[in-house]
Amino acid sequence: MVPDTFGAVTLLVVAERAAALVPGFRTFLLACSLPGDPGGSLGREGHRLATEFDRLHGWVADSPVPPGLETERSCLLTALSYHRMIVHDALQLTFPKVRTPRTDERRAALGEPSTLTSDLLELPARLARA
Repeated sequence: MVPDTFGAVTLLVVAERAAALVPGFRTFLLACSLPGDPGGSLGREGHRLATEFDRLHGWVADSPVPPGLETERSCLLTALSYHRMIVHDALQLTFPKVRTPRTDERRAALGEPSTLTSDLLELPARLARA
């Protein structure tokens, strides 16, 4: 019987693609945290990132769970959901309907490091060893 490696390869490819998005994600959050009015290109970049994180999440969620990689798959799904949500929240704070001191305060805090971002960067190496 041939081992089912399709799911493992899919996880690795998605994890590599997600890790490649992290520098742009960090740059986006930093740009969102800056005071003043953002440009329209920042909104387009946020939309692109959120769409890509969502697309990758869908691929993993729709793929079979590779035997022995349940933890890595779960970690990847959680990290992709988190990054998609943070981009969405950053867009709402950066382009609010009404700007208030509270939204400006929350906006300035964008870009604080997360363990889920670290997990996302480490996942390709973990999956390659598996």
